Amino acid sequence: MKKILSIVIAAVLAFTMTAILAGAEEELPTYVLNKAATEAGNLSEGFSFVVIDKASGEVKAMEYKGSTEFNPDRNVWCYVNADGSIWDYAYCFIHQSQGGCTMHPANNGDPAVCFTAPKSGTIEINYVSFGGQTTRLEFYKNAYSADAKFDEHVTADPANGTDFKATVDVKKGDKIYVALDCMDNNASDETNAWVNSVVYTSVSPETSDAIVSVAVVAAAVAAAGLAIALVPKKEH
Repeated sequence: MKKILSIVIAAVLAFTMTAILAGAEEELPTYVLNKAATEAGNLSEGFSFVVIDKASGEVKAMEYKGSTEFNPDRNVWCYVNADGSIWDYAYCFIHQSQGGCTMHPANNGDPAVCFTAPKSGTIEINYVSFGGQTTRLEFYKNAYSADAKFDEHVTADPANGTDFKATVDVKKGDKIYVALDCMDNNASDETNAWVNSVVYTSVSPETSDAIVSVAVVAAAVAAAGLAIALVPKKEH
């Protein structure tokens, strides 16, 4: 009987570990910022558009405004005050279209694409940047500060390439900001720059998932041990 129970224990553990490993080997997710959807006022999963106040570091949500006073006849996103004014961060906007995407900073605020990490792991931010030397893309994790910056990119001549990548480790819930800074001032600073996608190159199991996995294995072992303990001993 003990031999049979040992086989059962082995089978239970094998099944449990297979299920755990299968969960760990799930397909690595990719999040695409769809230009057509964004142009129509809709954002893809995981993404949002914000403006970062350069004095306070406060992050404020942008709204889809369509045509604006400082950018007529274009579908743009910008910060809108409670009274409907769009001038708190003058000329700060993100314009997305299938024909081309641009960002324009304010002197007091940076437009930014925000990605909220749905999982822990390592992500690769695939972005496009070209068109000038008067702006700088800056990459931050969770805050607008020197300590939180993990990469930067000064826009360059498209003849030298336009497609780039930035990589960073994230925890579930982390916010990654790809912000456009005006450097000296925001005169003529509309810049061809946008995020195409965020790709997970690895995914780390969440602490809660690991605890559950260990608990399942422990429960299986305990149940099997109890079963052995309950087997009546043969009298000699």
